Amino acid sequence: MLYYYVFTFGRKTDWIKDATPIEVGAAINKNNLLYALHDDTGDNISSDNMYWGELTGLYWIWKNLKFNDDDVLAFAHYNKKLNINNKKINKLLSSGQYKWIVRKPSVMVKHTYPEDIFALKEVLKDYSPKAYEAWNNIYDEYGASVDGHQNCSNCETFITTYKEFENYCTFLFGVLSQVRTKIGDVDRKPYHKRYCAFLGERLLTVYLYMNGNKSIKYVDLVFNENFLKRNLRSICRAMKISKTPIGKLIHEERVSSYEK
Repeated sequence: MLYYYVFTFGRKTDWIKDATPIEVGAAINKNNLLYALHDDTGDNISSDNMYWGELTGLYWIWKNLKFNDDDVLAFAHYNKKLNINNKKINKLLSSGQYKWIVRKPSVMVKHTYPEDIFALKEVLKDYSPKAYEAWNNIYDEYGASVDGHQNCSNCETFITTYKEFENYCTFLFGVLSQVRTKIGDVDRKPYHKRYCAFLGERLLTVYLYMNGNKSIKYVDLVFNENFLKRNLRSICRAMKISKTPIGKLIHEERVSSYEK
């Protein structure tokens, strides 16, 4: 059976059909919730969402919901998802030919704070030498793709069986919980506080790499048109065309969900 979840932070997810929205960071965003499913009940890290981003929702699902090994779990964000329909998902994974559906690899840029990368590598070296070796084959000392290769299926949008999901979450949170302890709280702008989320994006590719990159279907990532329209704002401002007719058409105040 397919279970499709969409992580959101007080944003509408109507453009993604036949999926269940889950409010992440609900413990610190109680006055801006649109949907019934929250990440702040049972075993949760919801109050730490400023560091984990959408991963507080992933953690909640892992710890609180029960599935069968052959159930399929799909994950999207309020502003992006994998470009594949539910019928195709079921066909690909039920056949046994594929175990994972992820974004087509792209170039990962360097992480803004190198000390986060250093801390993660220290943890990986002790936690799993195999994962440490995989990391060094994929990323450079700043967390960017080695030699600019398109090798990272980032954004934490993926589809897999529950058995694989269980294994992945054990690895992901096993590593990141130690990184969170090692780095601790940081005094940064809200966007850059989410170091666990940014490092987690990279770790999905590490997990797939160290497990042989087998049985993976790569698909395109698609964005909500309204989200793309908002991001054109920065382009208009840079080109100084915000006050022109076309600039006014697409100019819209953009506020990050994590800057409230």
